[in-house]
Amino acid sequence: MDKQTLEHKALILERIRTFFKAREVLEITTPCIVNCPVSDVHIESVRLNTEGSHFLRTSPESAHKWLLAHGLGDIYELGPVFRGHEHGRFHQPEFLLLEWYRQGFSWKTLAAEVIELIHAMAEGFKKAPCAVYRSWAETTQTHLGCVLDEADPEALQACVAKYVDDPAQCADWSREEIIDFLYATGVQTQFDPDMITVVYNYPAEQSAIAQLTSDGRWARRFEVFIGTVEVANGYQELTDHREQLDRFKRDAHTRAMMNRPVEALDQQLLQALERGLPDCAGVAMGVERVIMSLLDLDELSQTMAISQDKAV
Repeated sequence: MDKQTLEHKALILERIRTFFKAREVLEITTPCIVNCPVSDVHIESVRLNTEGSHFLRTSPESAHKWLLAHGLGDIYELGPVFRGHEHGRFHQPEFLLLEWYRQGFSWKTLAAEVIELIHAMAEGFKKAPCAVYRSWAETTQTHLGCVLDEADPEALQACVAKYVDDPAQCADWSREEIIDFLYATGVQTQFDPDMITVVYNYPAEQSAIAQLTSDGRWARRFEVFIGTVEVANGYQELTDHREQLDRFKRDAHTRAMMNRPVEALDQQLLQALERGLPDCAGVAMGVERVIMSLLDLDELSQTMAISQDKAV
């Protein structure tokens, strides 16, 4: 615990609220205890030992979309979220997430707002880094010499062999797992350390909650990196409840194939989409990762008054 770091963090959180107040975006709070876990195969929810089925939220997304469908308008929330099996330099099982939704925004407009917010947070701490926009396909072609989603299995295995000591360890990885590994290892690590990189147009298979482009190949999704560290993940939000149901079912199938828990589908989110989610874009930002960058800290835990390993 470092008092000056905590004072700087408090100032940055104040700047976030000032930023949204000036734009007339309403601050809200929603429950940390939810009835349904996340379906994303890359995230694990924390189950509570209570009667019935309860989990700690991994994101306030479902609640926010329910409120959007009921006409609340532009909203944001700054609060804790929880992830199972996450601990390390850039991870903690509990961390501070900033999530917000803007009606009528495209993903490009929202990505520009993310950059504006980072610059507002950086004032007085570090020179605000410039931003560059690059498509997912462009980044893989530049740093790996191929567009990953077009590569055949043999080419993918050959590429993986460059980054692991024993290629046999990844022989049973799925195509998606190989692509994720190669992107994190061979692409993301090559981003300019002094720049903000906005990566957009992810493969449709990584669409999650995003709309697709007209040809169905790419997702209207973006991620924001400060240097090599991902700090925000945003979408042109999917509004079709039938398509969302299909994606939930695909996630459940993938989870079953990977021997991971498969729980009930998030009916609150489906009902919000069925009621009518307004055209909007949304983004989630790991606030403490941004603070790490602005204050030149080495560990996410250094941004916290008490980290999980020191919890009382």
